[in-house]
Amino acid sequence: MNEKLKQRIVGASIFLAIGIIAVPMLLDGDPDERAAIDTDIPEPPRIEFTRLSQDVVNARMNELAAPSEPTMPAAPRLVETEPGAGTVGDIEDLTLSAHGMPEAWSLQVGSFAERDKAIVLRATLRERGFRSYIHEVTTDGITAYRVFVGPMLQRAKLDAMRAHIEADLGLEGTFTRYSVASDRGLVGG
Repeated sequence: MNEKLKQRIVGASIFLAIGIIAVPMLLDGDPDERAAIDTDIPEPPRIEFTRLSQDVVNARMNELAAPSEPTMPAAPRLVETEPGAGTVGDIEDLTLSAHGMPEAWSLQVGSFAERDKAIVLRATLRERGFRSYIHEVTTDGITAYRVFVGPMLQRAKLDAMRAHIEADLGLEGTFTRYSVASDRGLVGG
C-alpha cells in the first residue's frame, strides 16, 4: 500500500475516534445539569409498622373465620325520579318478578334492518323528550335493530307516552317487558 493512503486512513481513524468521544459530550450538555437531573429523586416514604403478637393475629383470624348469621338484605327503596312522583304505594300497576324485583316495561316503536335508520329514530325520540334505546337482535342470521322507549316501572305512564308518540310521530308501539339481562345487545349512545 502506498504511504499517502496509509496516512489518510490513520488520519481518518483518529478523526473518527475523536468524533465518537467528543460528539456525545457536546450533545449531553453541562455535567452539572446531568447531575441535577439524576439526583432529583424524592425521598422514599416512611412506613411505620406495628408489631403484632401471634395471639392478636390468631384472634383476628378466628373472628373472620367464624360463621356469621345469615341475613336478608333490606327491602329495596324506590327513589322518586320526578318531583311529586309519589311513593311506592301510589304505583298501582307495579309488579314484582319471581326474584322480588320490580318489573319494568318498554315500548317498541320500530324495527329496522339498517342501523342508521334506527339511530335516526332514536335521535328523533330523544329530541322530543322520550328516553329511548336500540336493541340489536339476530334471528336466523338476520340482524334487526329494534327501537324502544322506556323502560318504565308504570305501564300506565308508558301507555300515556304511547298516545303522545302516536299523535306526534304517527308510530304505533307494542309493550314489551324490559329485562336487564338483554342489555348486552344494546347499541351505544
